[in-house]
Amino acid sequence: MSLKEEMIFDHDVEGSQLQELDLFKSPQLQLETPGTEITMNNNDQTSSSVVNPRPRGRPLGSKNKLKIPIVETHVNRNVLSSHVLEITHGVDLSTSLMHYARHHGQSICILNGNGLVENIKLRQPTGKIFNYMGRFKILLISGTILPSEENAGDLTILLSDTNEQEIGGSVVPPLMASGTVKLTVASFANTTFEKLPSVE
Repeated sequence: MSLKEEMIFDHDVEGSQLQELDLFKSPQLQLETPGTEITMNNNDQTSSSVVNPRPRGRPLGSKNKLKIPIVETHVNRNVLSSHVLEITHGVDLSTSLMHYARHHGQSICILNGNGLVENIKLRQPTGKIFNYMGRFKILLISGTILPSEENAGDLTILLSDTNEQEIGGSVVPPLMASGTVKLTVASFANTTFEKLPSVE
């Protein structure tokens, strides 16, 4: 083999070895910070992509938990408040109302009521007292009871008997309930007494 032929053969061998080395090259991976390009090289083929940065803040659709408001209440004893009092059978209405006013330390204004009472005494405007035996239906009852008073005060009542005949007057205790009696009352505290001058 001549010198020229040996040089050509050596050049071909080196070229084939270089091609074999290129086949076994491992891919090159280049990592960069978010928001920059990532480049991958494999057999001289290049591909690039952009990585978006991770969004900051609260994820979409999430909400804060509802907080239950704290409400502070203060009971003012000077405010007029309404009540419905239920009195059972065989109980004296006058005594029961007097005990209620003293226990709560408040005055009571009776607005109305319904139910049955029995065996009552009524005082007429002339001062005469009449006894009525039997059961009577309450049509109207009113009066004011103060906790400082020794008795139940004056209760005015209007009744009807079984014949629907109406009678009325000021109650002379006791006033016994015949069945369940319900009274609508208004309570208030800090009652003041004032003496008004005579009008000329």
